[in-house]
Amino acid sequence: MIRRQSALENPAAQDTTELDHLRHYYDARADSYDEIYRRNDPLRQGELAAIASDARRTLAGRHVLEVACGSGYWTRLVAEQAASITAVDTSMAMLARAVATCRGSACARFVACDAFALDALSAIFDGGLCMFWLSHVPRALLAVFLDGFHRRLRPGAAVIMADNVHVDDVGGLRVDRPGRLDGFKRRTLPDGSVHEIIKNYFDESELCSLFQPFADEVRIEVGQCYWSAVYSVSRRSGPSRA
Repeated sequence: MIRRQSALENPAAQDTTELDHLRHYYDARADSYDEIYRRNDPLRQGELAAIASDARRTLAGRHVLEVACGSGYWTRLVAEQAASITAVDTSMAMLARAVATCRGSACARFVACDAFALDALSAIFDGGLCMFWLSHVPRALLAVFLDGFHRRLRPGAAVIMADNVHVDDVGGLRVDRPGRLDGFKRRTLPDGSVHEIIKNYFDESELCSLFQPFADEVRIEVGQCYWSAVYSVSRRSGPSRA
């Protein structure tokens, strides 16, 4: 069952428009999204398997908040070991797909909630999961998203994130828009519709800079196809977590 929560209005109109485009794109892609996990590519399959093992181990026995759960692929994997998992997304088509994917996972629940409005959730969690979402966050809003995400996590909570490494000719045509901090990809879906969506890539140094304000220690793995980051939420109180 999906429960709906209201979303906060994004203060940046341009970024709000891009995030709306992203939601419509994933509504349209919901039925075909999981094809990315079935590519006949041993390197990708090996890296995904390693990330999946890391996610299950990192979040075992924890009450997990998953942001941008999409089709529920990672929800189902983590639910095998987690005490509970609350998975949120703004795409109703993706949430419906996630419910179907996780049918039989008693510890999983799904909430329609904006990634920038996580304060709408009443619970505080001791695990965080964020897979293939950070690359879609406008760079101007990275700090806003990360601050809101970590406000829902207890000190000492375990977190794992993962996303794509840029690979030429994979994931659509790269598009540069003059004057924009963000990168974009042009993608064509099976129904023939064409979408330009935000898709940012980060190197290891950038990832360390993003996570260190929230983490006691960060372990970052950068493969040829994907990166992953595992850390525990800082027990120190800082301005961003006041």
